[in-house]
Order: sequence, then C-alpha cells, then structure tokens
Amino acid sequence: MAEPNFKNKFLKFLRAADFNIVDVEVKERNVLRPGIRFDLDGELLLSKEDDAYVTVYDVYTTHRAKEGSFQVHFDNESTGTKAFMFLALYILHNENAKKVLLIDEFDRSFHLELAEALLDVFTHEKQSNQFILTTHELSLMDHNLRQDQIWFAEKNEYGETELSSIYDFDDVFLNRGDFGYKKRYLEGRFGATQIVNHSALLDVLGE
Repeated sequence: MAEPNFKNKFLKFLRAADFNIVDVEVKERNVLRPGIRFDLDGELLLSKEDDAYVTVYDVYTTHRAKEGSFQVHFDNESTGTKAFMFLALYILHNENAKKVLLIDEFDRSFHLELAEALLDVFTHEKQSNQFILTTHELSLMDHNLRQDQIWFAEKNEYGETELSSIYDFDDVFLNRGDFGYKKRYLEGRFGATQIVNHSALLDVLGE
C-alpha cells in the first residue's frame, strides 16, 4: 500500500462494496526464527541455521465506528472481507492486466448483491482479465451473462466431470429477451443436476 493513489482507489473500491473500512495499514515487526537443529538423546547431530531475526508484515484494517474508529488484524477479518480484499488488489493492480484468474465458489461468504456486482466488474469492458468462476448460486445465471459465458459441470456414471454450455442447447426460448436460465435449469432443461435420494438419506437415520 505504498502508492497513495492506488491505496485511495483500493479504499474507494472497498467502500463501494459496503465494507466499513476507512484505512489499511501494513506494520513491520521483527520475530526470532530459531535455527533448525537435529539431535538424538540430547546430542547435537546437525545445525542448519543459526537463530536469526526476520521481518514479518502485519496488515491492519481501520473500521469506522459510532465514536471514532478501531483497528482489526487482517487474520481476524471475516472470510468474505479477506476474499474481497484479495480480489480488489488483483482487479485494480495494473500489473495483473490480461491474465486468467480461476476462483472456485467465488461468491462464497458474499451476499448475492455483492456477487452480482462482482459479475458486473468481471464482465465490464474496462476489465482486461479473464475470470473463470464456479458457483452453486443459481440466481447468478440470470444476471447479465451471455449464453457462451454459462457452463454446466455434470458427472457421468464414472464420476468424470463433463462440461456443457447453454450455447450448445437447441432451444427456441434462448432467443427471448426475458429468458430465465435458472427457471429452465430447475426444469431439467440443461442437465447437470445432482440426483439426491431423499428417502434413502432419511432411512439411514433410522438404522
């Protein structure tokens, strides 16, 4: 966070996503790192390194409060906050332009509104990166995505995953402007549904 302009941009991005963070600070501290020693019954056999002090960096976020503010160590932030901060750094840093980012369950720990907003960011014309995302949130299928941007993962009888795109399905309704992918998916039009034996799950409880 050494660049003031980038830091301001980063903080504005966080506030726009409704995170109550007004500052981010990196603090240095020296900690003692013991050397690596191997011994047998108290007899020193090998010493690879001497004890040494190393510098570690702690990240603190400053949150606005009703009266003043307070700091939180990054490790104590929620999973969603930490994930969004990492994404913000990647999205906003120019050195990351024109790269591919794969994120499994990208919306995990995010509210639906934030996940939808991130999709808008990922697909914006000013965003030069390519994002490959997985999710189980069906509602996101209906959020301003093209047919070729939505893919389904389905396991065959051998447990192998097969991919298919909505674009591959021959359905006259796909050309309608009010087409709802989620509704059609729940109707089984695109496959890729998990077959759960509800009664068998309950039967196991009684065993």
